[in-house]
Amino acid sequence: MKLRLGVALFFAIALIFFSTGVSASTVKKSPVEEKTKVVTSFELFWPISAGKVAGDRWYGLKLFKENLRGLLIFGEKEKVEYQLFLATKRVVEAEKLALEGKTDKANVTLSKVRELVSKSSLLYQKGLPGDLTEIDNKLARLNDFLPVLKEIGGVDKGLVEEIEKLIKPLLK
Repeated sequence: MKLRLGVALFFAIALIFFSTGVSASTVKKSPVEEKTKVVTSFELFWPISAGKVAGDRWYGLKLFKENLRGLLIFGEKEKVEYQLFLATKRVVEAEKLALEGKTDKANVTLSKVRELVSKSSLLYQKGLPGDLTEIDNKLARLNDFLPVLKEIGGVDKGLVEEIEKLIKPLLK
């Protein structure tokens, strides 16, 4: 028993001292990879995921729950935050639908994004009290992702550009 433990200890120590590790810094990127950063909805919007999307069985119930929750929010700043949260969810849903080839439903979902951003833009421009960092971050992430969304086949580029035009004046 002691011999086995000794041999196992010897190999563990040998493995630690004599192994050569691979460092991530040794991997060189091409000039194109260094210049372009791929923006993904997962990185920008995590933990938000598409979940149920237009055409799914329980999607109407999801929308009902979100609308009911929205009715229970009273502060203007909180309403803007919630509308931008919903806009972000709809953008992720639109991406999922477009990637699945359901571009008609993706574009209907993008129309909802335009409506949500428009409503929040009107409230935002009136002036909101307090720290707006969270709102500004949500707007910036949406603005960063919209060009990626435009590149997906079948997505209404004009609709995405309308959303971009609503967001741009609000960015700081």
